[in-house]
Amino acid sequence: MYIKKFLNIFLKFLFIIFISLSLFLIIDFFFGRILIDKYIDQIKDNPYYLKKQRIRHSFYHHTLAPQIDYRKTGWGPTTYRLCTNIHGFKSKCGTLGGDHYDIGFIGDSFTEGLGVRHEETFVGIIEDKKKLNVANMGVSSYSPKIYLSKIHHFIGRGMKF
Repeated sequence: MYIKKFLNIFLKFLFIIFISLSLFLIIDFFFGRILIDKYIDQIKDNPYYLKKQRIRHSFYHHTLAPQIDYRKTGWGPTTYRLCTNIHGFKSKCGTLGGDHYDIGFIGDSFTEGLGVRHEETFVGIIEDKKKLNVANMGVSSYSPKIYLSKIHHFIGRGMKF
């Protein structure tokens, strides 16, 4: 008798949970559709919707996307302007880039200058103070193997340092 009563209470409990979850999923689905339908055009109209900052690369794993100018990109609570040249090197905004650089710097996020404009990175400061044509080849999450692969790739394509 106690088992039957316990089983009856347990089944009611499972039924209430099932109904609650079903209602939650239905409400979530419809409110999600309403919000997506309302705001998707605003998201797609944003010029940066389809353009990623960091992209895969078949030879050296990943890099910054070439020729981007994000006026307001974020890193943690900080926003800053991110620009790259035709090679995907972080650079002064409006810089096209070329195949000859006086100095090339390669490294990880510290060299890239994650969270600050190019002019505030140590690479940008050296470029400005010494009036040199500098390549900032640094990208966050790089490792020594990627450094070597990236250098081989660009030297193999005729880039001079």
